[in-house]
Amino acid sequence: MKTVVTPMLSLLLLSGCGSGGDAPQTGAPADSTWQADLSLQRLLPSEAGYTWHYFGFAEYVFSMQLEQVYTDDASIVYAVSGMVEDMSDGESSLDFSIDLDYVVSDSTLSVVQTSEVSMDNDFSEMVLVRLPLTAGNTWTQSVTNLDGEDVELVCEIEEVEQGPPMRVTVRYRDAAGPYYQLRVFEEGVGVVTFEKLFMSPDGDFEIGYSIFRE
Repeated sequence: MKTVVTPMLSLLLLSGCGSGGDAPQTGAPADSTWQADLSLQRLLPSEAGYTWHYFGFAEYVFSMQLEQVYTDDASIVYAVSGMVEDMSDGESSLDFSIDLDYVVSDSTLSVVQTSEVSMDNDFSEMVLVRLPLTAGNTWTQSVTNLDGEDVELVCEIEEVEQGPPMRVTVRYRDAAGPYYQLRVFEEGVGVVTFEKLFMSPDGDFEIGYSIFRE
């Protein structure tokens, strides 16, 4: 079931409150789940229409907009669309669009994305953050790269800055090689910094992007 989430509805759901009654006081597995969602939702914007602008390595530029926020079963989905700036002046035949969903569940913040040219599209689906939001929290996950190969990532929350605003730094490392990604999330914004090791026959080097604030 798909339900559009407004800021007020989100607050009511996450606090376990509704009109005409008090929040449940016993058992509370659902309430605990929503509270976990709330801590992860802090890492994303709260309202549709929010826009991100990013600038990065080799004049890499792109923008995205939060189209809608809705519930899907036990998850909250943030639907995002965007576009990478075409530096070829229209000569490239690639699709420069970005379509992605940030998905908040009871214990994880994940991303599912489709993009031909996005810098961070090495894995179409992956867990970005896992509770608890504490430095040193680690987990492993199996993801699929652009070549259809399974990759085991060792992930760690390296730093949590309470702020305000709160910032969470997460590193994702290939268990079998030097490849890595790093993201910094900021409360109410999402990803503000991305970095990865670009690997090619000509050599490996770090590339990335950061948010632009007007």
